[in-house]
Amino acid sequence: EDGSVLNGQINVTLSNVSGNIDGDFFNVAATAVYTNFSVASAGERMVTNGTMNLGIAQQGENSQDLDVRAPSLTYTVTSAGRTSTVVLQNYEATQRVRPAGAQQVYTSSVNGTFLSSDFASQSLTIKTTQPFVRLSSQPYADRGEMLVIDRSGAKVRTTVTSATTLTIDLDADANGSYETSVNKLWSEML
Repeated sequence: EDGSVLNGQINVTLSNVSGNIDGDFFNVAATAVYTNFSVASAGERMVTNGTMNLGIAQQGENSQDLDVRAPSLTYTVTSAGRTSTVVLQNYEATQRVRPAGAQQVYTSSVNGTFLSSDFASQSLTIKTTQPFVRLSSQPYADRGEMLVIDRSGAKVRTTVTSATTLTIDLDADANGSYETSVNKLWSEML
């Protein structure tokens, strides 16, 4: 597949399909179960196991809801002799698209638990406290806030201050007070 070798199994179950998928009005719900599903190419290999649920609702040309949920999904990437494993638990990402005059408004959020071997397999909880919002003419959101919390309660808060900048605050000792703050450009973060 485009120079990659695929192995393993993906079992996709469609549980709700209505409307015309080639048109502007439809609903699709699907569950994908990955069993040792691997993609390998050019010295890199990724193996996925677990379950992902997908929901798409298209209500018109410029109006769409996208929901991705992973009750438990693990993927392992091996590249240049280094292996990293990521586990998503009760993970949910959503995006809403709505018309706004000649543009569209994109509203996104991410919530769930993330474990990575790159962080000593420490559990991190991600919470979108204010959805990220951007216009289709903007490369980055101009509103939104997210918390990343480790198991000790320490927090990193990311707050969007404009369509070009954001502020990152750190509560390292989990006392509810942010001791360190830094301003960054969106382009430095993504």
